[in-house]
Amino acid sequence: MDIHVYARAINDRPWAIERRGGSNMLAHARRDLVEGSGATLYVGHDTTLDQMGVLLNLTFADMPPYPTNTPAPGSILKLEAADDADGGRSVTATYFYVEDFEHDDGALARAGSTTFAGGATSMPLEEFAARANATIDYACVRF
Repeated sequence: MDIHVYARAINDRPWAIERRGGSNMLAHARRDLVEGSGATLYVGHDTTLDQMGVLLNLTFADMPPYPTNTPAPGSILKLEAADDADGGRSVTATYFYVEDFEHDDGALARAGSTTFAGGATSMPLEEFAARANATIDYACVRF
């Protein structure tokens, strides 16, 4: 698994590669979170989760038996905008993954912590939208 993590870091996680590959999904997620259009499900692969992690500067931690920041098979990244205590709206990121494939019940475990840059567990929606806008390569986006 350590070799897999290293190979992904070298081959798949450089900024230019992730920005080009992840801009479309990030643009759609940004739009949906800002417009509050209800629940939307996006489907991708581990590379998609890598892209979102890099573009949003997320850390997926505490995922035994997988190493930190390793999108596991069958994993999910949930981005959610909700009212916060200050009367505004904030975005949180939650990561779920399959702990083992010994059972077929489809149970997911929640990662111990999913954080934005600096260890924040959420960020104001306006800040999220501004960061996403600055990150997205709109030449790679289709609405």
